[in-house]
Amino acid sequence: MNISALTLGFDQSQETLGGAYPTEPYLRFQLDEKITAVFSMEQVQEVVVVPADQMTIMPNMPDCMLGLMTRRNRVMWAVDLAQLLLSQPLPVNLRQYKVIIIRVKPASKQQNMLLESFQSQALLGLIVQEVTGGIRFPPDLIQSPQGSISSSLTPYLQGCLLQSNSMLLVLDAQAIAYSSKLQSN
Repeated sequence: MNISALTLGFDQSQETLGGAYPTEPYLRFQLDEKITAVFSMEQVQEVVVVPADQMTIMPNMPDCMLGLMTRRNRVMWAVDLAQLLLSQPLPVNLRQYKVIIIRVKPASKQQNMLLESFQSQALLGLIVQEVTGGIRFPPDLIQSPQGSISSSLTPYLQGCLLQSNSMLLVLDAQAIAYSSKLQSN
């Protein structure tokens, strides 16, 4: 599924928060059973399902790096996002991975060899438990993280969105892509 397919389905299956205010589209997904997060659709290239046997494992990499994957003749790293952010790895017996391919601007001052640059953007595959759809809300509803957020998560957050009885984490793809945790050991 590419980004155009995601945005076409947005108007039919999305949840909208914020009433009549201008809204922005976000991709909602599960980090684990309890934590729901979103990425701005501006940072999402596409969402794909990749068979586990098509992941090429690389030695001497951080534990959260599951390996290399190819998509549209491009090689990119695949990262277990829950393990990176929460230190909770995905189950080892998965037959397929749900991958959110994010695109970020290459950092000019730091060179990250883990990101493939192409046409002034870098791509990284983030493996998540489940992609649950789209949501729209005004960016000004994003609040600073509450005290219940782990301090290890805050460098990767743009903020959070409080709903009736739950909280969505609004993640920053740029901060995740250039995390010091993704550097080889």
